[in-house]
Amino acid sequence: MKIPEIDRRSFLNAVGLYRRLPPGARRFFVEKVQPSQGFPSAVMGEWREALLDSRLMVAGRERQERERGPAAPRVLPRDAIS
Repeated sequence: MKIPEIDRRSFLNAVGLYRRLPPGARRFFVEKVQPSQGFPSAVMGEWREALLDSRLMVAGRERQERERGPAAPRVLPRDAIS
């Protein structure tokens, strides 16, 4: 057996972020979220704010532009664990 090459520091950081989520948000994250996959806010439902606050998910480009204005720099969605 071989241990895959991963960035252990990033992984442990993401685990800490995950553990701070409420149980329902954890369940949503594990069952529904895939790296770099977008979700409408309505799909995230009551867990939207917890997921965004955890920094495991980020607001999409369109939402960022609405909140910051069109001159704001664009930030690409990051992977769930990166």
